[in-house]
Amino acid sequence: MSGERAKMAGSRRRGFTFMDLAITILIMGILTAVAVPKFADTLHRHRLTNAARQLKADIDLARRFARAKTSSETLTFNTTSESYSFSSLTDPNHHSLLKLIDLSKSPFQCEITDVNFNSTTAVTFNSYGVPDNGGTITLSCASYQMVVTVDAETGGATSGAITVTPFVPAAQ
Repeated sequence: MSGERAKMAGSRRRGFTFMDLAITILIMGILTAVAVPKFADTLHRHRLTNAARQLKADIDLARRFARAKTSSETLTFNTTSESYSFSSLTDPNHHSLLKLIDLSKSPFQCEITDVNFNSTTAVTFNSYGVPDNGGTITLSCASYQMVVTVDAETGGATSGAITVTPFVPAAQ
C-alpha cells in the first residue's frame, strides 16, 4: 500500500492554485497603484527641469550670438503657443527658418505661463550681450512651476526651485 501512495504522490502535478494567483495579482495591483502616481510626478518634475535648462541655454546662446555678430539678438516669448523664437538665429536643421523652440511638444510638454521683461514679452541683447531689461519667465508642467530669471546687468539666466501650484477646483 505504501508503494501505491508513493506512486500517486509522485504523479500529482505541483503548481499554483487559483488562490495563489489571485493574491499575487492583488499585491501587484496595489504596488502599481502606489508606484504610478510617483512615476508621473517624477516625470513632470523632470520635464520642467529640462525645459528650464533648455531655456537657460538658449538665453546664453542669444547673448553669445549677439556678441559674436556684434548686433542685437531678441528672444520673443509667446505664452499662447508655449514657444519662443530668436530674431536672427536660424534653425540648424532648416537654415531658411528662424530658430523656434516649442515647449508644449515632446520632450518638454510644458507651458510658458508668464513672461515679464519690464511689461514686455521679449528680451533684446545688444552687441555686448547685455539685455535691454531683466525679467522672468515662468514655466509650468502639471502642478509644478519654475521661474527662470534674466539678470538686467549681466544677462545671465538662473532658475529657482520647483514650486507646487495648489489645486483650485473650478467654480460651478
